[in-house]
Amino acid sequence: MRLGHGPDRSAAPPGGAAARLAVLAGNPKGLAFWTGLGYQVVDHREDVQMQRPCAVLRKDLGTP
Repeated sequence: MRLGHGPDRSAAPPGGAAARLAVLAGNPKGLAFWTGLGYQVVDHREDVQMQRPCAVLRKDLGTP
């Protein structure tokens, strides 16, 4: 997943209070980066386009 902006606000649904993103399986540095920012693994599934295994992460956001 490539992001041009920080995901915390841009990935949150309008009026939502959480952001979600996916990290490819086999990318421990990526997983460590996002979990270090407070994201938690909430699921494991395949990505839609290429059916690669991913960890789905979620972070609760503060109210804007």
